[in-house]
Amino acid sequence: NRQGVLLAQKNDFDGAIRAFEKAFQNNPNDETVVSNLATAYNNKGVFLVKNHDFSGALVEFNKAKTKKVTCSKTF
Repeated sequence: NRQGVLLAQKNDFDGAIRAFEKAFQNNPNDETVVSNLATAYNNKGVFLVKNHDFSGALVEFNKAKTKKVTCSKTF
């Protein structure tokens, strides 16, 4: 999780997502990991919107939404 945060702070969204996915696999019930993963997908979506990749952004926003739903169903 810490590595993902560091990568996200550098705007390395793909690296952050990989790190958070790994943390999620190791600890799927950790609400912080799930929230960070959803946030990373959302931030990547915002980045894609700013670069006019709207279809790519929708994919990332849906991934973020799915993770948030998973988180709320877990607890």
